[in-house]
Amino acid sequence: MKTFDDYRKKWDDKIYTEEELLILEQLSEIMKQFISARIKKGWSQRELAERAGVKQSAIARFESLGVIPQVDTLLRIANALGLKVQIVNEQAAS
Repeated sequence: MKTFDDYRKKWDDKIYTEEELLILEQLSEIMKQFISARIKKGWSQRELAERAGVKQSAIARFESLGVIPQVDTLLRIANALGLKVQIVNEQAAS
């Protein structure tokens, strides 16, 4: 499974702000969780796409971080996988 560093290598030719890198790192963690859940269920990208109501090519692009999904799409995928998306206060978590 890809790590944030794997994705970051893909982006090395671009210049990102620290905030953008933080967003990309968080997104890579979300996608890692989605991929893990999909694999545990034994689903293909196509099966997840059908269950989430999106195209298989969209799942492939999201999983490779080729595009950043819109929030409603991200939630549809999470729901299809039986996952819950939460916002956590970092200050309270530490």
